Amino acid sequence: MKKIVLSIILCVCANLSWSQRSQKIAYIDMEYILENVPEYLDAQNTLNAKISKWRKKLDDQARHIEILKSDLANEKAI
Repeated sequence: MKKIVLSIILCVCANLSWSQRSQKIAYIDMEYILENVPEYLDAQNTLNAKISKWRKKLDDQARHIEILKSDLANEKAI
C-alpha cells in the first residue's frame, strides 16, 4: 500500500515538474528569410502574374456587363 501511494506521489511530482518548464520564445525575421529564399521569390512573381491576368479578365467582364446594361437600357427606351 505504501509503495502504491509513494509511486503515485512520485508520478504526480514528476508530472508537475515537467509541466512547470519555462517557455522558450524566439523572434524570427520572416521578411529576411522570405527575401533570401529564391523559391519564395519565384512563387511570388508567379502569383503576381496570375493576379494581373485575373484583374484584366475581371475588368474586361465588367466592361462587357456595362455594355450589356447600356444596350438593355436603350432597348427599354424603345
